[in-house]
Amino acid sequence: MNSNEFRKYGKEMVDYVADFWDHIRERRPLPNIKPGYIKDVVPSNAPPEPEDWNTIFNDLEEVVMKGNTYWHHPHFFAYFPTACSYPALIADILSGGIAGIGFSWKSGPAMTELEMATLDWLVDALALPEHFKNSHPGNGCGIIQCTASDATMIAVMSARAKAVEAEQEHADILYPHFHDPAVFQNFVAYCSDQEDRARGLIPFILIATMGTTSSCGMDRLNELAPICNREHIWLHVDAAYAGSFLTCPEFRYMFKDGVTVTKYFNVDATYLKHEYQAVAADYRHLQVALGRRFRALKIWFVLRKLGVAYIQSLLRKVSF
Repeated sequence: MNSNEFRKYGKEMVDYVADFWDHIRERRPLPNIKPGYIKDVVPSNAPPEPEDWNTIFNDLEEVVMKGNTYWHHPHFFAYFPTACSYPALIADILSGGIAGIGFSWKSGPAMTELEMATLDWLVDALALPEHFKNSHPGNGCGIIQCTASDATMIAVMSARAKAVEAEQEHADILYPHFHDPAVFQNFVAYCSDQEDRARGLIPFILIATMGTTSSCGMDRLNELAPICNREHIWLHVDAAYAGSFLTCPEFRYMFKDGVTVTKYFNVDATYLKHEYQAVAADYRHLQVALGRRFRALKIWFVLRKLGVAYIQSLLRKVSF
């Protein structure tokens, strides 16, 4: 496929997606298929020779669309709706076209800095404290993780490492940054009001939810936070579902330390080093995976094209 074909077929795909959105109500939210359906519509072997675009395009309905669950269908009430908009789709085209990896500042300067800038925008939009910002001189740090599961795992591992250091410092260990694996077995992820300290266990993290998947239930964050402060427990809030409602002042609740995460997820292979690493952010230190997509483009496009006020109006329409 050359650039002229890309222009032509890309236009066809844009029209196809636009038509799909315009007529999504005419589709089933759940497909009428059974596991293994794909073997009846996809050959067992890849084609030895290239196929023309029209053949591929004509297979979309039978192979892909009829076998898909549409999370943004107006009659889909399971889980939660996926976040999707035309500006975000356009941003995905550019992200795929750039095809960057972005594990360090030098491997993707715009990818790194635009993410830092747009996440600062979100800090303002969500009315989070200033120290959450990448631009703040303190320990604040923001990153777009692949999924909420990745974010939770990183929070747990960072909280565990921080707790190990605290325990080893308390025990007068000479080098508390060298973690003794024997300490790990005493830690417990604290998710309820269990009395674990009496059994020699060390609560190190409390995971709260701002919007449960099934019913959008809310934990009482304003009551949990003081407990975590008093007990020196890391509080991680999973706000993947309802966190966006913080954009609206009337829905805000009480909800801190990027340096801690960076310290425990440092990836410094020789081939990843570059001359700007002392002064620039390398997002590989804040995630499990090494490579990453240009995800900040979606935030940048959406916030600029829609604006915070319009997003607030959409959230208010669905509030209850």
